[in-house]
Parts: sequence; structure tokens; C-alpha cells
Amino acid sequence: MKKILSFILIVIICFSNITLLADEQSAPLAPPEDWALNYVQKASSVGITDQDVVYNYRGAINRKDFCNLVYNFIVNVINSPIPKASNNFSDTNSVKINVLCDLGIINGKSGNTFAPNDFLTREEAATIAVRLVNNLMPVPVTEMYFNYSDEDDISHW
Repeated sequence: MKKILSFILIVIICFSNITLLADEQSAPLAPPEDWALNYVQKASSVGITDQDVVYNYRGAINRKDFCNLVYNFIVNVINSPIPKASNNFSDTNSVKINVLCDLGIINGKSGNTFAPNDFLTREEAATIAVRLVNNLMPVPVTEMYFNYSDEDDISHW
């Protein structure tokens, strides 16, 4: 189980800072950093990334594209059963986004909006990672407290 959790976190770290070139045509192609190459290749080999997409690994990633990677991970790596998607949001009809919402892994920005083209924050990526792990491999949670210099900026969610 530790290997699976480690793999999930490494993949999310590797991909939490990418953007699709199709969404940002003026961005120069930025390959992964050297330390991430093996993880990116592994993610590609197990179907987390889409083979027909060129990624800019050093840019920002939008919420829709990050959800695509998380969904691909669930389907191709975990082989978890996928529920039929509800229609949760007025600004996207993405089956992948709606399934992740139904699983409790992602939320919208407000009410019935998801904001698929907004760039993902590290805070959002961390929240999605924790919800993904808790959804796929529930374990007893122990409360832990940490002091951060910017803890007043951390969202309640």
C-alpha cells in the first residue's frame, strides 16, 4: 500500500505544474525536469497521460486537465469501478469531471460551477490528492497539527 500511495503522490507532484500546449499555444515546450523523467514515463506507460497530447510540464495546469489525469489514474492504474456520471456543473459536461465529483474527489468553485479552465492551485492539487487516497484506500485518520507561516491563507476546505 505504501508503494501505491507513494506513486499517487509522485504522479500528482509531477503533473501538478503542467499545462496542455493546445490551451496555451504561445508557451514553449517544457519537458519534465530530469528528476521527474522516470515518473512521467511510468505515468505514460500505465495510461495516466494521453498519448496524443503534448504537455508543457513546467507550466500551470487547468482544473479540467488535472481532473483528466486523476480520472485516467483511477481507471487505468487502480481499475476502480466508475459510477455513471451525474450532471453536476453548468459550465462543463465532462464525464470525467462529473464522475470525480460523484466520487467526492473534486468539488466545484461554487454552487453548480466547476471553472474547468481556471488554473489549478497547489492547495487544490493537495486537496484532490488527499480525497483520491481517502476514496480509493480509506484508512483511519489521526488529527495532526502543523504550524505554517501562511496558515491564515489556507482555505477552510
